[in-house]
Amino acid sequence: WWSAAISLGLAGPVVTAIATVAFAAGLWWPASGVPATWEFEGQLIRAYTDGGRRLWTHDFGRGVSRPAQFTRDNGFRGDVDGDGVPEIIVPVRYAKSLRETSEESDGVVAFAADGHIVWSIQLTRELEAAGEVFGGPWYVYDIVAGFTAEGPRTWIAYNHNTWWPGIVLEVDPRGQARTRLVLGGRVHALMFWRAAGRSLLLATGALREPDETRGGVVALDVNGPAATFPLAGHTQSTRPSSSASPAGVRGTSGFASTLGGSGFGAAAGAGAAGA
Repeated sequence: WWSAAISLGLAGPVVTAIATVAFAAGLWWPASGVPATWEFEGQLIRAYTDGGRRLWTHDFGRGVSRPAQFTRDNGFRGDVDGDGVPEIIVPVRYAKSLRETSEESDGVVAFAADGHIVWSIQLTRELEAAGEVFGGPWYVYDIVAGFTAEGPRTWIAYNHNTWWPGIVLEVDPRGQARTRLVLGGRVHALMFWRAAGRSLLLATGALREPDETRGGVVALDVNGPAATFPLAGHTQSTRPSSSASPAGVRGTSGFASTLGGSGFGAAAGAGAAGA
């Protein structure tokens, strides 16, 4: 009777201890929180906590991988819809591995903390510059998020698969995209910067000119007009590819993308400055 009482008395604490360990390991209760890291595997993307617990998995339905040219190690986190909770913004190469090339332009997907898609876009534009037509594929080099006077925005640096030209898209919380910068060269990295009461988008890269290539920085006022820095002595225009939406951006909702008008010129208008 004594041994039986000891066994019964210990049963509760032992079960409680096992349940506590299982809960902490995420075995009985699903992990929650904002993903700290993620990885591609075959057709899947998996998101994890800091401790390595899997939060969620998304199936793209075809082979995907991290774009080899993307300058950040692990995508970008930012509040793309203004709800105060950061989303993860992931560039996607539609190929099974980094070693494979793709005939498609890279996509960009904004995932909420619980794994549902906030928006998804893919650039499919054709751009004509210096007598040449550049129809893609376009590769993602960088992503950054910040705020304009109209609310949160996400900026994506795309470059043509050869090495130029470069395009920076601006995406609003609904996933509608427009062109903010066209560069007769390559955009390597983006940075959102607030200084002296202004909000600036800094784009670093290389400007291709007829006789040389030089590095530089474009400082674009996010509340000002869009800008273009074409090849010296040349003009450039855009047109949608035959497989794209009329705006040249394919996505999950009615994306609009504009290029042209009074905001564009060799001097980039009043809202930008080149260095």
